[in-house]
Amino acid sequence: MSFNPQISKTTYNKSDFKKEISHAAALQEIDVTQLKKTLETEELFVNTVEWKHVNYSAYLKSTNEILKSKVEEKNRIKRLQNNQQRINFAEEGMRIHKHQSGEICAFCGNAISEETFQELESYFSADEVAVLKNRIVEGKKKVSQLSSLIISMKWTQAAFYPEYQETAGNILDDLVAHKKIILSFCDALEDALESKEKNLFSELDELDIEVGKFYN
Repeated sequence: MSFNPQISKTTYNKSDFKKEISHAAALQEIDVTQLKKTLETEELFVNTVEWKHVNYSAYLKSTNEILKSKVEEKNRIKRLQNNQQRINFAEEGMRIHKHQSGEICAFCGNAISEETFQELESYFSADEVAVLKNRIVEGKKKVSQLSSLIISMKWTQAAFYPEYQETAGNILDDLVAHKKIILSFCDALEDALESKEKNLFSELDELDIEVGKFYN
């Protein structure tokens, strides 16, 4: 077995030189400068960026299904009049007041009875309410994970050797633009889900987003 493998001839003569003359070309000043930079550059390593396949249509469909869902009131409270603003107001009141008889209402200044707390607790803790709230939480969690995945995809133009930096810069511009589109999509989904958290008892309009451009 040879321990000195050859990758080219060990001799060089006039015939070899003449053959190579036809392939000669003068280096432009810019080429010389670039080659000098390459020689002066330390060894570089670039992290691989893998753009994972994501089913954006599924994210949109899931979000729209949540937006169109609504809780049907089983224990109707007449004074809320099935009015979403009043329902939101009552739910916020449940959050900021201590659930004990005699607690003074921050809005009207009257004492809140134990019966009122029990009535509202039953209204807002119904199974249907809990299920929809959980769907919204899970939806927001998945969208947040997608955002984090997209944000994590990064590398810099400076990580490439001088002769490749222009090409790398163009690719990087495309990557940044594509990330911006996807993150804007995530923001739209998250905003819609946050709005749904305040409108559990009514349907919201679906999002109309063309996801085909995300694959370009």
